[in-house]
Amino acid sequence: MKTYLNHALAGLVAMAFPAIASAQAPGAGEPELPPGFVEVSDNVTSPNLRLHTVQKKEYADGGKHEVVLYPGIAQLNTKFTTHVGLGAQYVYHLHENFALQAMGQYFWMNQQVGFTDELISTSKQQPQAATALTLQWAATGGFEVAPIYGKFSYYEGAMGHFSVVLSGGAGIGGSRIQLTGAPDRAFGDTGIKFVGQVGAGFRVRLNEDLLIRLEFRDLVYTAKVDSINGCSRADLSDTATSVSGSCQLAKFTTDAQKSIARSLVEEPSSDVLNNLGVYAGVSYTF
Repeated sequence: MKTYLNHALAGLVAMAFPAIASAQAPGAGEPELPPGFVEVSDNVTSPNLRLHTVQKKEYADGGKHEVVLYPGIAQLNTKFTTHVGLGAQYVYHLHENFALQAMGQYFWMNQQVGFTDELISTSKQQPQAATALTLQWAATGGFEVAPIYGKFSYYEGAMGHFSVVLSGGAGIGGSRIQLTGAPDRAFGDTGIKFVGQVGAGFRVRLNEDLLIRLEFRDLVYTAKVDSINGCSRADLSDTATSVSGSCQLAKFTTDAQKSIARSLVEEPSSDVLNNLGVYAGVSYTF
């Protein structure tokens, strides 16, 4: 019944308004549009009819190399220690959203915080050695994924491309413990430790080759202290007549340093520490 009414109404319109009917009818040789489709002219100016298309990525990462320099690395969770340093990273993008990476970082400042530093200088007290262990350097390898990417407009219509990056890896790092406070800080070597790394951040492409990065990374490392400068509790004893081959007593420049080291290893301590830092860097792809 509804179909017959529609045909009847269309016939009445054609008889009453032949000009409109001829304008609505498809021209000779023109395909009739399927139901639900409309024809839009090339000079559409109405904002209600403008179409925004989805475009492919302007710059591809798959198969490219990336060299990253991090001139600024700063520890955020400074409970007992503070770290400030720099780093470099090499990234090979196996696919558009997956890459392998290798990174090295050096902390030119790695020491205990001011409050602990003051305790060492005045009362000769400090946290357990494992809790206050610092990293001098770290070398890690792992992977990087970019599950989310997009683009944005900045500075008079210029386009920037960004991606959210997640990373993970493992490696080794050199550790040490602070023995004396300011102004003449002295440190003892506590050996190489296993280091794990997880991170997340943003990677922003400014042009085809230049990018900037802002990431947060957590270095997790095991901290067990049973020797300092290779010297065990027995080596540091006042009654010791000889020392083991790994002990380097010459690194203790004063008797006070040796005494503090002995007190730290008398009760061996262990802990798992995390060094959460912010990493600001710039990179180049080729």
